[in-house]
This record gives sequence, C-alpha cells and structure tokens, in this order.
Amino acid sequence: MQDFSFGGKGTMNGGEYSTIIIDGIAECTGTLRAEHLHIDGIFKCAGAVAADVVECDGAAEFSAGVCAKKFFVDGVAKLERLEADEINCDGFIKAEEEVSADIMHVDGCIHAKEIVGDHISINSRSGKIAGL
Repeated sequence: MQDFSFGGKGTMNGGEYSTIIIDGIAECTGTLRAEHLHIDGIFKCAGAVAADVVECDGAAEFSAGVCAKKFFVDGVAKLERLEADEINCDGFIKAEEEVSADIMHVDGCIHAKEIVGDHISINSRSGKIAGL
C-alpha cells in the first residue's frame, strides 16, 4: 500500500492506503481504507472510512460511518456513526447516530444519538453530556 499526503488543497477518490496525512484541506469522494489516517488540517469524506488508527487534530467531517481500532480526537470530528475498539476524545465528537467503543475516554465534548461501550468515562468540559 502507498502513503498519501496533502499539504495544500485537493481531492482524492478514495482507495486503500498505508498512511494518509492531511496538513491542508482535503476532500475524499469515495470509500477510504487506511492503516493510519492523521488529520492536522480540514478533511471531508463522502464515503465510509475503515482505519486501524484515526488521529484528528484538526477538523473532520465524515458523511458515512467510521470504523477504527483506535480513534483519537483533539480537534473536531463530525460523523454519521463511529465504531471503534478505543476512543480517546480531548476535543469534540458529534455523531448523528451511534458512537460505540469497547473503551471510551472523553475529556472534551461528545454529542450522539446513542453512546455504547464496555468502559465509558466522560468528563465533559461544559458540565453537560449531550446525547444521553
């Protein structure tokens, strides 16, 4: 598998990659599979995303579901639904549907229709837990 990196502004069709790094503004029009997706800029994806590790330090919008082993958010992630083995959120997650993880640790904010997990820890900065 190949690596892919955005340093400016661009569009990709989707596909299968080893590592994807977004430092600029990127849009994906198809389904995406990656071992590691790292977002430092702005990323919008129209298709489903499957990844071993997703790190969002910028802003990401996923129009379809995201499935990951590890999902880390220090920025903002807006998505349809999220399924992961482990979620660590120091930023903001907004899901239209379900957020599901075996282990979930939230020190930021999370808003979802349903939050499901084996071990869930939410320490909301605003004092409100949305979606429960």
